Amino acid sequence: MIYVTGDTHREFSRFGRLDLTEDDLIIVLGDVCINYYLDSSDDSVKKKLNKYPCRFFFVRGNHEERPENISSYSLNHVEGIVTGEVFTEKKYPKLMFATEGLCEIGGNRCFVTNGAYSVDKYYRLEKGYSWFPDEELTDAEMAETLAKAEQAGKVDYVFSHTCPEKYMPRFMFLDGIDKSKVSHRMEIFYDQLEETLDYGRWWCGHFHTDWSIDKMRFMYYDILELKKVST
Repeated sequence: MIYVTGDTHREFSRFGRLDLTEDDLIIVLGDVCINYYLDSSDDSVKKKLNKYPCRFFFVRGNHEERPENISSYSLNHVEGIVTGEVFTEKKYPKLMFATEGLCEIGGNRCFVTNGAYSVDKYYRLEKGYSWFPDEELTDAEMAETLAKAEQAGKVDYVFSHTCPEKYMPRFMFLDGIDKSKVSHRMEIFYDQLEETLDYGRWWCGHFHTDWSIDKMRFMYYDILELKKVST
C-alpha cells in the first residue's frame, strides 16, 4: 500500500498505526527533518526510520537541507513502487528524496515540486538554529518547473510542501509572526503552476492542518492511502 502524510519533524509515532510491510511506501509531504542539524543526530533519526520495513518518499520542505547539497547523497534512477529520479544515500536506500518534476508512484503519474519559505526564519537566525538560504526554488528553477508542467500532460497527483496562494489556509497563520516579513513567493508561483497542470488531486503539507478544499488536500497528522487511479 501507499500512504500519504504531512510534516513529521522527526517524530514518527504516527506510523505505529500502520501494519507496514516491505511492499509499502510512505510519502511525507516535507519537513521530515532528517537533514536538519547536519550532524550525527541526523544519522540517528535515519536509523530509526530505516527500521521500518517500508520505503519512504520525501518531498523537501523548508526545515531541511537540499539533498544535493549533502555529499553522501547521489541522484539515482529507481524503478518499482517509485519510478523516476530520486536522491538517496548508500546507507539508507529506502529513504528517497524527490526531484522536481514527473515520476510514477504506484502506477500513478505524479508531479512533484519542492521547498517553501520558513515563517520562523528570523527566529531561527536569532537563536542560531539551522536555516537554509536555498529553501525556496530559485527563479530559474521555477521557470524549469513550469516548463516541465507545460510538457507533463495529464497527471494523477501533485505533491508539494506548500500550496498555491489562493488556497492558503489563513486560519492556520501563526500569531506573533510579523506577516510583513513573510514571503509568499512560492505560493504565488504555485498559483501559476496549478493553472498550468492538468491534475486530479494536489497533496501538500507545511501548514500543520488536515483540511480539504476543491482538489487540494492539506496533510499534517492524518495518514491516507493513495489510490491507484483508473485509466
